[in-house]
Amino acid sequence: DICNAALSYGYLSHDTDTCGLHIHASRSIFGDTEIERDLTVAKIMLLVDRWYDTYIVRFARRDLSKMRRWADKPNADIKPGDDDYDAIQKSKDSSHGDRYKAINLCNYSTVEFRFFRGTLKKNTIIASIQWIDTIIQYCKATPLKDLWATGWNEIFCNTGHEELTSYLKQRNLYNIKDVI
Repeated sequence: DICNAALSYGYLSHDTDTCGLHIHASRSIFGDTEIERDLTVAKIMLLVDRWYDTYIVRFARRDLSKMRRWADKPNADIKPGDDDYDAIQKSKDSSHGDRYKAINLCNYSTVEFRFFRGTLKKNTIIASIQWIDTIIQYCKATPLKDLWATGWNEIFCNTGHEELTSYLKQRNLYNIKDVI
C-alpha cells in the first residue's frame, strides 16, 4: 500500500539520484552479547568488502561511482590470519564515524545497510530485507575463519525466500560462478 500511495502521488525512487533504500537492523539481532554482535558485524563487513565490486554493486542496482559516494566499501581490511578481536577492531576502525559507508555503524541501536538504490517495487524492498536477514543469520552461525572459503552461492542460492530468489535470478546473481 505504501509503494502504491507513493506512486500515486508521483514520487520517484529508482529514477532519481536523491534517494536510496536504507535498511536498519537492530543491533540486538546480531548476537546475544556485545562481542557476538560486534563479531557478526565484522564478518558481514568482511564479505561486503570481498564482494563489493562484483556482487554488491550489481545487487544494489547502483553504478560504482554513486556507490562510492553514498555507500562506500567498508575497507575493514580483515585478513585470513586475524582473530575475532582483530576483526572486531578493524571493523570498528573502518567506519571512523563516516555514515557514508555501505555498512554504517554510527547509529547507537542499529546497523544501517545503505547501499541499495531506491525503489518503489514491493518485491525489491522485500528481497533487500531478506538479503540482509540472510547474511546476518549466516554470519552469526559461521566462524570467522570459515568465511574465507564461503562463496556467494553458499549463502544466497538456497535461502527459501521467494522474493530474494526471484530478485537474484533477475539480476543474474543466482547460482553464478563465485569470484573472490
